[in-house]
Amino acid sequence: MRHPAATIHVTTTAVLFDLDDTLFDHWSCTREALSALRERYAALGVMPLEAIEAEHGHLLEALHLEVLAGRLTVDDARIQRLRRLFEHAGETVNDGMARAAASAYREAYVAHWRPVAGALALLAAVRERAAIGVVTNNMASEQRQKIDACGFSPYLDAVVISEEAGVAKPDPRIFEIAIGRLGRPRAETVMIGDAWATDVAGARAAGLRAIWFNRFGAASPDPSVSEIGSLAPAASVLAAIFPNHERSHRSPGSSDPGSPKANITTEPVPNQCRTPNPGRASQQRARPERAAKAASRRANPESR
Repeated sequence: MRHPAATIHVTTTAVLFDLDDTLFDHWSCTREALSALRERYAALGVMPLEAIEAEHGHLLEALHLEVLAGRLTVDDARIQRLRRLFEHAGETVNDGMARAAASAYREAYVAHWRPVAGALALLAAVRERAAIGVVTNNMASEQRQKIDACGFSPYLDAVVISEEAGVAKPDPRIFEIAIGRLGRPRAETVMIGDAWATDVAGARAAGLRAIWFNRFGAASPDPSVSEIGSLAPAASVLAAIFPNHERSHRSPGSSDPGSPKANITTEPVPNQCRTPNPGRASQQRARPERAAKAASRRANPESR
């Protein structure tokens, strides 16, 4: 965890979070889903999981841009992604098999929805001091399902999703929309996210302070940017968000004018979100040796 001296003398009254791989554990869900496919399909089973993850991440990023641009539906992108993944493994599959693999992937992915460790406790702690928003690139229905399923909703004052906003990170306009909805000064707003290009660079282009969630220990493109490696313990992250140890900008148990949220209590953090499709919970896997590469390769996580 690094807090450069240049960021020390600030006041923070609003905190923006990325969703995928910042609050919501997209990486673990994807790993579980790909592991399920390796067990089901021999062509994938002979490849190391890390190799499948790397190729899947490349396909995910490329096809997600097509979804955001409206050139592919979510379902079509998933089918294409799995077909190309099989081709990468040396097996040509027909449309029926590609669809079946895409369906199996989706089922396993949703069954393992979970918050990033420490996310709920951190949101509860931040909300005692500042307004909270989420800024995320994806389809609105998908992102709102994840927010609700993981229990984030009671802590959020604003949710800005690229599909609804008509603009995506790193465009500064999506951050400006979030600032406007929270009603807090730009100079008092900080953005926390895992993707450097979209979250950190995008926020800085919008004139916001940024904190990089460097979960897997990748090399920093700019050491002047504050950095956290975990969302827990909350006290350590609060020190990065509120470097002056500001007193709460909310009264305990109350919400800002216009905000429906109030009387927030801290509950034990679940290991699993409440998923739309039933699935067996599993313990989070230890990160692999190549996790740093996996974390840095993705700018726009398509999480379906």
